[in-house]
Amino acid sequence: MVEFKKHLNKFQDKPITLIQVGNLLKMWPKNAKIISVDIRDQGNPKFWDDFLLDKNFDVFIDNGDNFMQPQILTFEKVFPKLNVGGVYINNNCHTSYLPN
Repeated sequence: MVEFKKHLNKFQDKPITLIQVGNLLKMWPKNAKIISVDIRDQGNPKFWDDFLLDKNFDVFIDNGDNFMQPQILTFEKVFPKLNVGGVYINNNCHTSYLPN
């Protein structure tokens, strides 16, 4: 959580849009518009294409699926849409290195 705050501090006094997959953590800037994505949608490419069509956002936090393939798909779809100067955080990438 400390690491999250370090990367999000620059947004403290700015109105931002934050998108998060998974459980919403209670530490976002007070001025953030928060959009939550259900973890069940994370591995669906069509979901991302449709969802991101009209979105501009400053922060994206992947706190969802713990498996590599949905994480990669999410990154490939979401990162190009992130605003310049934005932050992309993957909270669960350590699971990609666990033995099967």
